[in-house]
Amino acid sequence: QVSSLESEISKKDEQIDGFEEIERKYEEEISVLGETLQLKDQEIDSLSGTIRENEANLIKMEEEEAEAKEKLSRLEQILVEKDARIEYLDKVKLTRDMYAKLKAIKDKGDVNSKENKELKRQVFELKAALQQKDEKVHLLERGHLTQSQR
Repeated sequence: QVSSLESEISKKDEQIDGFEEIERKYEEEISVLGETLQLKDQEIDSLSGTIRENEANLIKMEEEEAEAKEKLSRLEQILVEKDARIEYLDKVKLTRDMYAKLKAIKDKGDVNSKENKELKRQVFELKAALQQKDEKVHLLERGHLTQSQR
């Protein structure tokens, strides 16, 4: 009976040893999983920091884009004003040319001469050009001309 008990104790010891080995393996797995979880937490923290950085950069880029749009708008307005000024100066030049030709006609005296007829034709063309300039300046001042029409 003693040997039977010793044999049973020996079997129980082996079972205990087996359970302890299983427990040790589970503890190792738990340890590895814990380390993996810790690494994942660090990775999440790092990615969260990157996300915050990217969000800040996006806000900055949106602000820069708004500033660029505002500058572009101001530059377009300056361009319109300069175009209107150029058209106005062209109009002044055309007006001076027209009056110089009218004066030349008056100074020649003979209204029906070939030279005066040519000057009258040029004055008529200048009047038409002046009217076009007036319309263009008016549209530019009101902001109705596109970039290609300028």
